[in-house]
Amino acid sequence: MGNIQPEHSARMRGIGTWVKAHAESIYGTRSGPLPKQDWGYTVHNPETGKIYLHILSWPGDELSLDIGDKSSARLLADGKEMPVRQEAGRFILTLPDKAPDGVDTVVVLD
Repeated sequence: MGNIQPEHSARMRGIGTWVKAHAESIYGTRSGPLPKQDWGYTVHNPETGKIYLHILSWPGDELSLDIGDKSSARLLADGKEMPVRQEAGRFILTLPDKAPDGVDTVVVLD
């Protein structure tokens, strides 16, 4: 039997913790409704109607989306509500100054 190096074990535990906290944005989802974006990608759950933004590259203080009739947004990790508004048919999300998660911040749109 082999051994896993401590730094690899720590990395795998970190990934497991992230997956557990963000499971609803992974399991049962499908790609879309938007194609890949400069900031990341979207997935949706066809059963719940929720859209998940996987933000890999922090886009600044706002994110403007042609996403339809969603009315709320929250960070998946802690449930914190995020300010949103509709403007000229676009859904505009006000973002924190910096990414809450340095690798993949997930935002849920309802």
